[in-house]
Amino acid sequence: MFVLGNVEYGLPLIVTLFSARWVGNYFNHGIYDIHIHLRQLPFLDWDPPVEGSRMRVKHVMTRHPKSVRTVERAGLIWDYLSLTTHNGFPVVVDDPTFGPKFFAGIILRKQLTVVLAQKDFRSLKPRPFSRHPPQEPNDVAGDAAATCLSYQDMEAAYPNYPEPDVGYTLSDAYVA
Repeated sequence: MFVLGNVEYGLPLIVTLFSARWVGNYFNHGIYDIHIHLRQLPFLDWDPPVEGSRMRVKHVMTRHPKSVRTVERAGLIWDYLSLTTHNGFPVVVDDPTFGPKFFAGIILRKQLTVVLAQKDFRSLKPRPFSRHPPQEPNDVAGDAAATCLSYQDMEAAYPNYPEPDVGYTLSDAYVA
């Protein structure tokens, strides 16, 4: 009862708070924005820079991106990691409807380096996003789940991501 009786101060209070916020944002950045810039944290502002408003994706991306397939030779991945500075690589699959290089997703550089560092070259992996149990007894989805790299394995190298070792050869290994 006490709270419901004092609603007459609600509208003036809301108008005062919003107008104070708008006036403060007009003359200065917010306190959180100031601290983000002082700590030099990577944060995308609401308003893009003037020179960035006219840019398109084609201006910042490479013309011929290095793509990987779902099952790829580790030597090729080694070459991609050694010779390029890309942070992400598109994963492509052969699709009968859309063609030989249908975009299936993206894999990050740190994920590829962890797979190479852990020598996880097995092609038999659990099916991604599968909600159904294996139908056949020789289906290896259940067996491979215990040996598959986990999220902790992927994030254990943070922030010092492993770099490919020069003395390590990957000529016949396949990464799945």
